[in-house]
Amino acid sequence: MYTMPSSEIVQWVTTTATVSQHKAAELSCDSSCLTSENQKPRTERPKPQKKMIYDIITILCFPLSLKLYRAIPASGQFRCDDERLTFRVPDSGETVPVRLLFQSCYIPVIFIVVFGEFMNSKSYRNAFKDYIRYMSCQSINCVVNILLKILASTPRPHFFATCQPDWSRISCEGQGLVTFDPSLCQSTFEDGEEWRLTDSMRSFPSGHSQMAFCCAAFFTLYLQKRLASSSLKLLRLVTQAVLVMLALACALSRLLDHRHHPEDVVAGSLIGSIIGLLAAKTIITDEKNWTRKID
Repeated sequence: MYTMPSSEIVQWVTTTATVSQHKAAELSCDSSCLTSENQKPRTERPKPQKKMIYDIITILCFPLSLKLYRAIPASGQFRCDDERLTFRVPDSGETVPVRLLFQSCYIPVIFIVVFGEFMNSKSYRNAFKDYIRYMSCQSINCVVNILLKILASTPRPHFFATCQPDWSRISCEGQGLVTFDPSLCQSTFEDGEEWRLTDSMRSFPSGHSQMAFCCAAFFTLYLQKRLASSSLKLLRLVTQAVLVMLALACALSRLLDHRHHPEDVVAGSLIGSIIGLLAAKTIITDEKNWTRKID
């Protein structure tokens, strides 16, 4: 019977113990490394300031779309016997001119944003961000309105008075539908005012109503969060009511001035309200924006 020398036994035991120690160390390292990696605190990368860039781009889109609005020829059809197109624009002009509309939707609301931020974060920087977001909202709103007007191409109530159709060249047989062509109109305009003829074929939806209700809806929801204190409840309710009433007055003036049909005003009011509420909601759901402290 072979008997292993004692020296070999010692060497075998030492080798086995060393291998076992290495394996145990590897297993221990794997579990400890895995645990340490799992317990390692995650550091979120700071998000780039893309929102401000996005807002600025959308703001710049509006003047570009306005140029396209005047450059793209009008299409669409009108009926020869449509009595809804026989109105005339009042000699006094528009109750709410375009300049007054923009001034009302952009200037007074600055004080609303500044006051709202002062009552919360006391940060004028945050007020600037919210105002830029509102301007971006209105720009998107106006671009949507312009696109819808171009696609719909419906005549305004004062279309016949503005176009002054040459009926000798127009055939009203059949259903009485006539495809619009500027050459069918006898009206003349001063230099740079030819776009008014194109504008007379773009009634749907009402731009005034859409812009006014976008402003009212945005700041109604904005104030609901900014002036949430019970001590400011009366001020909040009064301001919200004034905003809605002014928007209603602006929309009603478009009917009284024979600039739009009822469906134009209703559609513009609804679209503007939806865009305004969605834009305000993006601010509300931004946790950093609503829980922010003094910068």
